[in-house]
Amino acid sequence: MQRIILTLDQARTLQRDPRPWPADWVFLLDIDVPEKPDIIADPLRMSAAMEMKRMGCGDDHIAEQLAWKPGSTPLRQIARIIKKMNAT
Repeated sequence: MQRIILTLDQARTLQRDPRPWPADWVFLLDIDVPEKPDIIADPLRMSAAMEMKRMGCGDDHIAEQLAWKPGSTPLRQIARIIKKMNAT
């Protein structure tokens, strides 16, 4: 499997493109922000994770791409936010 590392601007440009992505593509985001302790999650990483979740990515995939631990606090926070958004 080939991997393409994208900056956030490149990922947003691709996301806006109306043409579908090839099914065998895997996108990685190149975020120059080291992981902080789970309780002080970086807003840039949280917004990237929320977008990935919106696109249907699983928690394990999000954790791998953003160098978070599986089941970490940011992932649980995102799950709570999504649950509240779906309830309204």
